[in-house]
Parts: sequence; structure tokens; C-alpha cells
Amino acid sequence: MDIEQYYRESATHALGGFQLVEEALKSYIGQYHDVVRNFLPKGFTYRYARQDVQDAALGKLVNVFAKVSPNDKLIMELRGLVKTRDDLAHKAFVNLYGPKPSEDELRKRGVRFVEVAERLGNIMGELHNDSLRLVVVRPSGPPR
Repeated sequence: MDIEQYYRESATHALGGFQLVEEALKSYIGQYHDVVRNFLPKGFTYRYARQDVQDAALGKLVNVFAKVSPNDKLIMELRGLVKTRDDLAHKAFVNLYGPKPSEDELRKRGVRFVEVAERLGNIMGELHNDSLRLVVVRPSGPPR
């Protein structure tokens, strides 16, 4: 595989990882709202739902997640990745279609994208574990 192909695939892999993290955050937030709604006494209203964050970007999702999650370590990790995601999303393909950096520079950036993708995989695992905790506290019966 040539260096441009390596760079392209590693950037795409990292960007895809961010999409998966965004989806996992939306799912967690939606589940959280369902749990809260189901624990409220009859006659109380709670209309927050996943739809409220469906089109939100990563930064907004992290801010909402920070209000509903006790996992401070994960929140800090996610906050640290927002700038990385913005840089990656806005600059990654400029290196392929704009002025060409050296092969060495493309290789270094590609390695960085792989490292980011690995971090995102770890975050997905933590989000999954936190989501399982929500399922455990969910009362039986359909959502109200």
C-alpha cells in the first residue's frame, strides 16, 4: 500500500470511529431519558428524548453526556477528543487534495490517525459498559 492510500485509510478509519462514538453517545443519552421518564411518578412529565440530540455534533453530545453520566474519566477523555475530531474532520483530506506534504509527514499523520482510532475503540467499550448499567436500572414495562 502506498503512503497516500495508508493516509487515506487511516484518516477514514478515525473519522468513522468518531461517527460511532457520536452514535453511542446519542444512544446513551436516549436511554438515560427513557430511564428517567419511567421512574417518574404518574402525572409528571419528562419530554426529553433521543430526538433532542439526534442532529447534535460531538461537542454538544459530550456536554449533554457530562450532565447525565457519573463517569468523569470518560467525560474528560471525550472532551479531549473534540478538538482532535475538529482538526481531523477539517484538515485530514486537505493533505490529499491540496498542497502535498512529504511522504514522511503523511506517514506520521497516518500513524496519529490510527492511534486516535484505537482510543475511540476504547471509548466505545466504556460507553457500552455505561449503557449496560442503564439497562440494569431500567424498570420493567414499556416506556411511558
